[in-house]
Amino acid sequence: GGYFASQSVVRHPDLYAAANVQCGLVDLVTEWTRGYDRLAQYLQGLPPYDIPEEYRRDSPIYNAGRIKAAVLTFHGSEDFLPVVQNENLHLGLVNRGLDARMVKFLGEGHGLLDPENQLYAAQEQLAWFRAHLR
Repeated sequence: GGYFASQSVVRHPDLYAAANVQCGLVDLVTEWTRGYDRLAQYLQGLPPYDIPEEYRRDSPIYNAGRIKAAVLTFHGSEDFLPVVQNENLHLGLVNRGLDARMVKFLGEGHGLLDPENQLYAAQEQLAWFRAHLR
């Protein structure tokens, strides 16, 4: 999923040439404060005020400076994960001069249900990986 893709390019910056983050959870601190607080705390073991460094370490957005790969991001405008978090990650990558592209799918939630959006996303993925994997 999106979290795995974003965490992978953070933790293994020299392994990947390109990645596709889809509807990614990129900020566990914000998720705890504004989203599913019990889920974030369950996943992490404790709330962020007890282990703030663990939450930051496990949140790709706080470690985006390690990313070297080209990143294609998909996110639905109606996703329960706030699109602004992925917009911030994307902007951070662009500001560092990395090749990054973000596609927002209007009306989509956490995942793509509209067949036309699925086809468009597949075409974007093919073009992205053809351009970056040689």
